[in-house]
Amino acid sequence: MPTLSDVLAFLQQILTQLTYSLAPIGVILQNVLITAKETSPFEIRGYTKTAAAYVTDGTYGLPALAADIAALSAQLAAAETAIELAVGTPQQTGSPVTLPGTFDQDVCNAVWNNTPYSYPRTMGYAVVNTAQSVIQASYLGIPPQIGHFLVASVDFASQDFVLPGFTYPTWDPGDVLIGDTLLSMMTRQNPGFTCAYGNPPQTNVLLTEPLGAGISWITDLDETAFSELKQFYFPLTAFPTAPVWPGLANVTLLTPVALATSLTISEAMDGVLVSITAVPTKQGQFAFGDLISWRNAGALAFVEDNGDAEYPQNLGFQSAVYLPKAMAHCSGVVVRASPGVTGTVTPFTINA
Repeated sequence: MPTLSDVLAFLQQILTQLTYSLAPIGVILQNVLITAKETSPFEIRGYTKTAAAYVTDGTYGLPALAADIAALSAQLAAAETAIELAVGTPQQTGSPVTLPGTFDQDVCNAVWNNTPYSYPRTMGYAVVNTAQSVIQASYLGIPPQIGHFLVASVDFASQDFVLPGFTYPTWDPGDVLIGDTLLSMMTRQNPGFTCAYGNPPQTNVLLTEPLGAGISWITDLDETAFSELKQFYFPLTAFPTAPVWPGLANVTLLTPVALATSLTISEAMDGVLVSITAVPTKQGQFAFGDLISWRNAGALAFVEDNGDAEYPQNLGFQSAVYLPKAMAHCSGVVVRASPGVTGTVTPFTINA
């Protein structure tokens, strides 16, 4: 026989199954109680109980939607009118362009003054300059650049587009002087032209054509570039060096002078030949192979054109050649021979 506990457990199972079965029915009943429902496709009604109220209500019904649509249509119409008024009647393709009678100065400045130059230039200037360049090259026959010269300006008003007679400026590299500036060279090589520096701080040279043709040229080099260019015309030479004995056949011997305890020879020379013929026995001597060099025989120093002497050189060998060590040429020589030392000093010059 089932016990009471078994009966209670069985009843518990039945109640659990009923709970699962009734849950969907509760959801359905809850949805049935909702007043909003779709009575016809896309028609939602839920704020009122009657269809008539839904249709005629001015706050939530169809009248409210109609009012919103009417307001939106009015806004669109006003916007369209404003746009058409702002645009006006646009000019049509194929019809001549009609310009306004007056221009806004600020707009003109914003457009025509906006040019990518590092110095003030207007777009109008650029357009006119371009037109003039085309005219001068193709009609007047004036090239925009010739040699080191650029066309700086052409007085088109004075030409009236008639081919002018004009003179090209000259740049003669064979006439460049070592002391020239760009301005001095241009002035010397172009007589009749008016030569001056361009607008400060430029040092390019502006040349105004002399025949009244209204043409000005300007150099494409300034003074700094011209100084660099001159190095090609006048390359730096090596610093002068002391003379070197070139061989007897390449020198001119001058008049020999007898050695003395104090001797000055004042004439241009490149060196001297010293010949010692007698020396007191007390002086002593050294042998250099077959050559004899005397001790304390004396000394000499070459003198330059300002009267300054270079470092002295000692006398010693019976026959020796002496040349300046610190100058390319000298204006004389001073000699000191010890007492009893005899011989000659013969100046020489190096043949060119």
